[in-house]
Amino acid sequence: MCQYIMQEVRDSYDTMLMHLCSNTLERFKTSLEQSQNVDAIHLCSQSCMREFDQGCEDAAIQQSEWNASKFREKLICDMLSEMMAKYEKQITHALAKRVESLLESGERDTWASIRNLFEGNTEAAVSEFSDAAVSFNLNSSEIDTKSQHLREHARNLLEMKAREAADAGRVLRRMKYRFSQVLGDYENSMSWYNWTEEKNLDEVERNALSESLRILSIMAAMRFNEMPDQIEMELYSSLMDRTVPDPSLPNTFMGAKLDPLASDTWEEDGRRRTRRYAAAALAAAAPAAAIPAAVAAASNNQWR
Repeated sequence: MCQYIMQEVRDSYDTMLMHLCSNTLERFKTSLEQSQNVDAIHLCSQSCMREFDQGCEDAAIQQSEWNASKFREKLICDMLSEMMAKYEKQITHALAKRVESLLESGERDTWASIRNLFEGNTEAAVSEFSDAAVSFNLNSSEIDTKSQHLREHARNLLEMKAREAADAGRVLRRMKYRFSQVLGDYENSMSWYNWTEEKNLDEVERNALSESLRILSIMAAMRFNEMPDQIEMELYSSLMDRTVPDPSLPNTFMGAKLDPLASDTWEEDGRRRTRRYAAAALAAAAPAAAIPAAVAAASNNQWR
């Protein structure tokens, strides 16, 4: 009978601490959402832990060896998870739309701008998290592990956005737009009226095709480091200068090796190509007709 009563008391004690954990965590989540800086998070964390410790002290049963350590550890783990979620959200908010915009713009410095954006915002979030985590007395290896998780979250976000932007249909639409944009710029410039048709027609179209291929080269691989590459030159050579073997010929080992578009990686640094890149490359393989045929036809009609 005595053992039964003690078990009932122990169950009530555990239930009380579970409710205390839950209520403290909810208060922490609410305060965390309203915190604007690391100092506010520090105060919030310390206040919540004091509240929890006081509740544990009030619930303690004299002459028992029960303690609240496992509940305290769980509460700290849950609070850290909420903090991680906050900084993941901060990274996503800082990167997602701006990365999408940079990839859509298709400028020559697109990946340099993305790297700067990635490094600046990711390291700022990591630094803030590390400072805020001091309240929980984590050791350096635990902070390093969670900091690395934030960096991986940011990188995975970039990869996801790059792969979305590399959709063949979206890439081709941007290439078509850039093609017609360059033609429009020439048409509206003073030089348009001073050309000789034999010389300038091919030059203007080649420039327009070259600019549209730049869009493809930007989306052809994810450049997370500053290592230079020859991707734009390879695409230009393959799709405009036609230096790769005729695909109608037997696909010999040597022929496959010579074609830079036949592999899943770029030879010089093993960079991964973005998803569906091959489809966009094939769509551009006959430049004058396929970037796109409608745009090329319309532009030719403008020149006549």
